Amino acid sequence: ANFRGKDRYIPTVVVIVIVSILAVATNVRNAVWHDDLTLWKDVVSKSPGKPRAHYNLGIAHLRRGNYGEALTELERAKESKDDGSVLREQILLNIGVTLLLTGRTDEAIDIFLEGLRISPTEPYFLDNMAIALRKKGKYEEALKYANLSLKANPENSEIYGLMGKIYFEQGNYGKALEYYTSASKLRP
Repeated sequence: ANFRGKDRYIPTVVVIVIVSILAVATNVRNAVWHDDLTLWKDVVSKSPGKPRAHYNLGIAHLRRGNYGEALTELERAKESKDDGSVLREQILLNIGVTLLLTGRTDEAIDIFLEGLRISPTEPYFLDNMAIALRKKGKYEEALKYANLSLKANPENSEIYGLMGKIYFEQGNYGKALEYYTSASKLRP
């Protein structure tokens, strides 16, 4: 094309406007992708009924120690229509862990029991149930769940350590030493 006078600047102006619009759009998108918290907040705002969005936002809050916000989002994930995007067991486990971290041990135990009804041999539920029961001083029940966990995962050094703590707190120092030794052999 042969442009004359002012007309020859029109393509340049159009390109500058388009590039400017794209630059602004990129900056807006970069703000959303700043970190996982801003990303999942954006996803939840656009898809409020999706359990995966609430779950991931809850996990982002949990990682930052924002337990109240984490629990809210994880509960929303639990209450959302199950679309297969996140396992119910994952949601329950993280709700239970959050409850444990906030000192709501009885509620955590109820959630872990709900999870164990779905997945009775899942070591994470068994481990956390043992931890919660130990916190309540229910040592024999805690040991029962810890032993079930070891059957499911015999290389779990943390459960050997937990069992060592339980026996130590009961005054059974010989058994405590046995389990602490096992834990240290698995994870020096």
